[in-house]
Amino acid sequence: MHRLFRVTGMAAMAAAMAVMLLSVVAFGGAAGAQGVGDSEDSVDSGQAPKTWIGSCGEVAGVCVHAAERFQLKVVDRPRTNLAPTVVCVWYPYGDDPGGWDHPDGPVPAPFLLLGSLYVVDCHRVFDGGRVVGYPRSVVSIPGSTLTGEVVSVEEVARYAVGRLGLEPPVAALAPSPMQLVGVETWLAVASRLRGYPERSAQAGSVWATVRAYFADATWDLGEYGRLVCTDDADRTWNPSLPGDRQSSDCTTVFESASGPDGLDATVTLRWQIYWQSSDHTGWRRHDDYSLSTPVALDIRELQAVIR
Repeated sequence: MHRLFRVTGMAAMAAAMAVMLLSVVAFGGAAGAQGVGDSEDSVDSGQAPKTWIGSCGEVAGVCVHAAERFQLKVVDRPRTNLAPTVVCVWYPYGDDPGGWDHPDGPVPAPFLLLGSLYVVDCHRVFDGGRVVGYPRSVVSIPGSTLTGEVVSVEEVARYAVGRLGLEPPVAALAPSPMQLVGVETWLAVASRLRGYPERSAQAGSVWATVRAYFADATWDLGEYGRLVCTDDADRTWNPSLPGDRQSSDCTTVFESASGPDGLDATVTLRWQIYWQSSDHTGWRRHDDYSLSTPVALDIRELQAVIR
């Protein structure tokens, strides 16, 4: 995934010399972008001068296809045949006015350094006009978020994930409302875990489709430890059935009371997100997505019940 990075000191700068090229659209070769000016050869040849980049395929450096933020929306099915609408190119930061070092020379892909200063320039393909707020300087590697009025494919994907409708966990404990020392306690989630339909989002030519697959529910029980549940995460106790006819792997037995103030626990649901997008049409793993809910436990010891 793309990532933005910031550093807080010289030590971090020195430690950040590793090249970060994950999912960045990078193109090699010495010939390439005429992002700001035109070469003399193009003028002498009699051809119409090229004053802006029409595609990242023209760039011998680091470049991403993007779109303007106002275009971002949920779609039933993305249009996959659209030409690029916005092109963003990374340049070295220099001492020239505006921070440009070599405006006709984008950053070569192998030389992107974590924590270095760059200038990002974004313009519309159809007329060459700059997007509002660009160029701008960034201390980063080209990453998942293009700050300002443009969106990258990563941001479109996160927007789609946010529209999946994933529900935060609703705890369903048994026994309830209090838990008893020495008695098996069922820890379950009553909210929806599985079966969410995929979602697509698009901005201009940039699109992403995402799917969510339930991974696990983690119960953080404080001093009582942690319990990670998978298949039985939503298996709730059924009071109408005998105890010997139901079971769950998501249970625990408390060995001591929680005290007068009870226990503040947390349950966290995690989904694995898979996606395909305008820069990669095959399904692959995206960042996981998690939702948490606090759960108040009241663990008591009843001698009359436990003999």
